Amino acid sequence: MLNLEMGDQIVAQMPKETYILISGIQTGVLYTGIMGFFGYILADKVNLLKKLTFTKRSVLITIFISMIVFLFAVLDYFTFAKVIPEVAAVYMKDNYSLLHLAASVIYGGVIEEIMMRLFFMSLAAFILWKVFARSKEKENIPVWVFIVANIVSSLLFAAGHIPATIMTFGGLNALILIRCFLLNGVPGILFGWLYQKLGLQYAIIAHALAHIITQSIFVYFLL
Repeated sequence: MLNLEMGDQIVAQMPKETYILISGIQTGVLYTGIMGFFGYILADKVNLLKKLTFTKRSVLITIFISMIVFLFAVLDYFTFAKVIPEVAAVYMKDNYSLLHLAASVIYGGVIEEIMMRLFFMSLAAFILWKVFARSKEKENIPVWVFIVANIVSSLLFAAGHIPATIMTFGGLNALILIRCFLLNGVPGILFGWLYQKLGLQYAIIAHALAHIITQSIFVYFLL
């Protein structure tokens, strides 16, 4: 009973966003294994699997993508946070911690990339290929198939953040919804491009690194 009470106290003292991230990890882990398994099969069928290699050029591109995503967070801080009080409340130093960072890296960097890129983007590409270009071998699938699959999975990626957005802001309005799709949809497209061109490992690194860069700079320089 004491342990349950202590657990309730710890949860009650957590910043709302940290609680959302931890809850998301618990839920995400349940699905990641299954979706990762089928995603691997689908990725192989549409020739999206890449060798697990690292090159200087690819690493530099990945870092560059991470910095672009960071700039979107800065844009959010200097635009949406100035007109939406709930967004401004997110950018409070007390909301950031090592636990929050770890949860962001694990859920965003690993779980979301396996679910949204390895599974959903591969699935979308597979369906588009079979419906519109089935005469092509997997090595010759038209580029537009991957572009559309990337956009579709990125929109789903953004839409998947709506429940967390509602929990964070207590509701939705047009401006908050636009912010949700802008801050998640555009990075999703960038991560999807990395997945297609360089491999899932680079999408994971870019997503995780974006969280690390963003939270570190905000905590030590902007907040």
